[in-house]
Parts: sequence; structure tokens; C-alpha cells
Amino acid sequence: MKKKLSFLLLVFIPLMGIAATDFDSTSKSREYIQFTGIVITADSILPIPFVHVTVKNKPYGDFSDFSGKFSFVAEKGDTVWFSHVQYKNSFYVIPDTLSDFKYHMIQAMTMDTIFLDGAIVTPVPNRNTFDQFFLSADIPLDKMDIAKRNLDRESLKDQAMNMGMDEKENYQAYVKYQTQMQYHRNMAPSITLMNPFAWAQFFESWSRGDFKRNPNQPRSTPSSTPTPPQTTPIPPSTDSNDEDGS
Repeated sequence: MKKKLSFLLLVFIPLMGIAATDFDSTSKSREYIQFTGIVITADSILPIPFVHVTVKNKPYGDFSDFSGKFSFVAEKGDTVWFSHVQYKNSFYVIPDTLSDFKYHMIQAMTMDTIFLDGAIVTPVPNRNTFDQFFLSADIPLDKMDIAKRNLDRESLKDQAMNMGMDEKENYQAYVKYQTQMQYHRNMAPSITLMNPFAWAQFFESWSRGDFKRNPNQPRSTPSSTPTPPQTTPIPPSTDSNDEDGS
């Protein structure tokens, strides 16, 4: 037993030393640093929030906060890409001759100007036309009216009646169907007429009103109207006295 332990120690200790040496050499060759900075405007020196600060062709980076600050781990020689929807893209290369593991910078970005098509404003021909345009104008509702209309009880009720099942209900229905199929596998399905659980589900659905007719659904009409029964007229009976009198 002692020979086996000594043999394992002689084998694994050099391997662990080689792995640690490789890890140290890899970490030193990559030379990670803590890259921090502030993004500001070039004209007014104000912080720019929500700037995408990413390393080009690598899956790491950061966003600038409300103060324009950012911080993430990068490597020496990386190309940092600054992008924002309102500013021009800018790039910065981290020096590969840094002696410290921290690096701080200030990045200025220039506003990106977008020219839109011009609009021509013409006056109305006369006062009557202006009154007609003003009265027929579709004035949009304010936010409070839109919120009240969206939260109307009848509107929510109609949406709930016409809404289908969500992903959770579909999943539950599918799992229930698969469970029933596995339960009745290689056998005839059981009759649920005497199943107490089925009766419990029936009474629960009945109490919830699942079997009530939708008031918005039109009442079904029969395909053909029943015809009244035809009766054969009975001829009046003739009396013998009437025949003698005639």
C-alpha cells in the first residue's frame, strides 16, 4: 500500500507542477488589466450614459452608467469600441507596454448629425377651410383617457373571453394528455362514469360556470323549420231522415 501511494505521489506531483507552470505562463502572456474610464461629450464635457464599450472581436465589455463611467477586464493591445445611437463611433487601442495592471482613460465622443427631409408648411386658403380642418381633426387622446379605455371592465372581459391558452396552460394540457396515454398504454381505456375524480372535476367546472353559454355568441337556429302535421278532412255524416226529406 505504501509503495502505491509513493508511486502516485511521484507521478501526480510533477504533473501538478507542470500544469501550474503552464497556467502561470498563459496568464502572463495574456496580461489582463482592469480597464476603466469615463465617456464625455467633446463639446460640453458632459458624461454620456448607456454607451456600448466593447472589445472588438471579443465577447466582453461594459455599459457606461449615468456618470459615464465604465469598468471591465481587458487585455493589453485590445481595440476598444465605443458606440452610441446619438454619437459617432470611436475606437481606442490599449497600449501593450503598460507596467501596471490598471489603466484609466477619458474618451470624448462627437455628436452624430442626421439630416432629415425638409417639410414645406403652407397656409390654408381661407377661414372657412381652416374651421373645417379644425373641426374634422382627429385629436389624439391623452394618457389618462388611453389608460381608462384599456382598463375598461367590458373591454377586459371581452379580451379574457377571446384569449387563448398561454404557454403554461398548453404545457399542462400536453402533460395531462401524455400522462393519460401512458396510463392506458397496452390496455383499453377505463370508463370514467364511475370515476369519483372525474365527477369532482365535473362539479367544479359546473360551479365555475364553464358550461354557461357566451352571451356574445348568437343563439343557434335549426336548419329547417318543422312543418305542421297534415290532417285529412273527415266528410260530414249524412242522416237517413235527411235523405228521405230530400
